[in-house]
Amino acid sequence: AGYYVPYNQCPAIDIPVKQYRTREDGIDDYTYPMVAVSSTRDFNFENICSVIKLSITGNGEALSYITVFSEEIMAGPAAVELDEYNKPVLQFLGSDEEGGVYSWIDLYCDDVILSETPTDCYIVVPAQTYESGLGFYIGTSDGSYMQVYTSEQITTERSRIHEVDPISFTPEEVPLEDGVYVVGKAT
Repeated sequence: AGYYVPYNQCPAIDIPVKQYRTREDGIDDYTYPMVAVSSTRDFNFENICSVIKLSITGNGEALSYITVFSEEIMAGPAAVELDEYNKPVLQFLGSDEEGGVYSWIDLYCDDVILSETPTDCYIVVPAQTYESGLGFYIGTSDGSYMQVYTSEQITTERSRIHEVDPISFTPEEVPLEDGVYVVGKAT
């Protein structure tokens, strides 16, 4: 995540709206902040965000990006505050109307080739309850895309990887006015 600055006597960070599938484990180096709270000299650093794991299969498509979206705020400036159990939690500094915060996160995948063997993609998200679930927009370098939605509420927890059901990439069909269907690909 972004740089640490004080906010109301709490550290503040920026949860990025753009993430990149870069490290060997697939989690962007700058998106998984850790915080330690202690009244002694012993510090136990813990991640304050969660990770969504998508396993995607396909037939040779070049995966370009994944957008995860919800009705909750997912990215932008946030203060790290303590909950009633003295555990760090994020409090976003702003609203959709004020700007600067986002209800989606983009993961850029560097054209990973999809095959029958699942490709694991990891997206760092705030630990919170997503009341209406999550949606995923999956795009390939040739312009094909697919939308997938979770069927129910999801609660993500700090320092945990939450696996979403495996996804087999199947491009969406786009209806035209005259009833002819085309597959959404670049021309």
